[in-house]
Amino acid sequence: MTNAEFDATVQALLGTTATLGADFVPDARQFKFGKFDRNEAQIVDPVLARQLQQAANKLAQEYVDAKLSQALSCASNGDAACAKQFFEKFLPQAFRREVPAAELDALLTQVVTPEIARDNFASAVRLGIEASLQSAAFLYHTEIGAAGPDTAPISMTAAEIASELSYLFTGGPPDAALITARDAGALTTAAGREAQARRLLETPAARPQVQRMIKQWLDIDGIGEIGKDNALFNTYESQLRPEMVKESNDFIDEVVFNRKGDFKLLLSADFTVGSQEIANLYGAAPGSGGIIDLSGKPERRGILNQAAFLTVYATAVESSPIRRGVHVMTQTLCLNPGDPSLLAMPVPPPPPPDPNKSVRARFEAHATESCAGCHNAIDSVGFTFEHFDAIGAFKTEQGTNKLTIDSKTTLALPSDLPFGKQPVADSAELAVLISESDAGRRCFARNLARFTTATHGPTLEQAFIEEWQQLAAAGKDSVLELLVAYVKTDFFVQRDPQGDVK
Repeated sequence: MTNAEFDATVQALLGTTATLGADFVPDARQFKFGKFDRNEAQIVDPVLARQLQQAANKLAQEYVDAKLSQALSCASNGDAACAKQFFEKFLPQAFRREVPAAELDALLTQVVTPEIARDNFASAVRLGIEASLQSAAFLYHTEIGAAGPDTAPISMTAAEIASELSYLFTGGPPDAALITARDAGALTTAAGREAQARRLLETPAARPQVQRMIKQWLDIDGIGEIGKDNALFNTYESQLRPEMVKESNDFIDEVVFNRKGDFKLLLSADFTVGSQEIANLYGAAPGSGGIIDLSGKPERRGILNQAAFLTVYATAVESSPIRRGVHVMTQTLCLNPGDPSLLAMPVPPPPPPDPNKSVRARFEAHATESCAGCHNAIDSVGFTFEHFDAIGAFKTEQGTNKLTIDSKTTLALPSDLPFGKQPVADSAELAVLISESDAGRRCFARNLARFTTATHGPTLEQAFIEEWQQLAAAGKDSVLELLVAYVKTDFFVQRDPQGDVK
């Protein structure tokens, strides 16, 4: 499980408010095919194993000190029978499935009972909890399924389906209603899974989970760690950066949940949700409920033209047309801009600052003839954002010499895109074009498949795209309807026995 999932799981299991997972080594990410931490590549390496041990020790001690006597009426007896009573209830909750008698007995006989004799009852329960929190059954999401022919698709068990639903929609373990549905066999049908998916999307935990999905899709979830030159942006770290984080979260909530919005609205909205600091940055005024009306600011449309994206994809001092161009191409159009390292090509450093040249003028001259093939496309996208500085403020002039900024370009994207060779005025116009395009919508669906499945591969993604093509127009772009459509499919509950998703 991810670090955030670890925290959500122990909070539900132990009633703690601790967020120890936030200090673990960073989650593995799907760097090649997205930026998602829901990822089959997560492993427990030696450093993380030590952190998990320390966290398990702290959490178990906290629980025993604060809650054991209230949770277990027989605790004063201090015997093995009472310990068994505790772990008969605790282990199925921790492992999110039924626990065979042999598995329970192994914990009791090898860990708990000897500790009762060696020390005391409270110490034994603490040690049992600590061992459980380090077990693979607790730390990993299993997709082993029921036994069947080696060549047949593996059908996941009801417990695995419940866990998959819960962690997908809430980032935490199944709640009581989902467990009831699991035990009633309701999750084996598409209708049963849909009902639970829609219910979970109405819970408070769904909002941060969808925020996480969309921010990781654009790789802007690290905005809180991005630094800037303090001499140029002296209020950025103390005032603006926290508000940029909040703006992203609140905007996603407004679009996806409050307005039941879709991919198009995410990219082309003429509003955002933010504080006075964000409104000032945008040269606008906040309205009711923090809604900032940007209809009078035609240069700023959707999430790509908000401070988080513009700040992440910039340097500490100025805009970065390459970073912005590459990430728009890869994340919103699923285009491969090329990787010079794979071609054994030298990568020249960025052009140095020049008070007599704008950023665009410097970067227009940086591409050598051998680099031009890729940079023509990248730069044609990146230059559309040139009116936005390193923290996303709109500028018409640049530097002490007041150099004129130009964001107009003619795109150099593939010809099969309807707008691939089209002149555009700025990034707002480009964002609207992407939001209305089949290529943009398809790419969003593909990225959503990568998040929901926690893996990637052309076969799996194509299966999801085929499902997406069958959806009614009203649900084809809706973030919530796409998630619901996914859980109704067979590939939500089946796995290839060979693990082949290529």
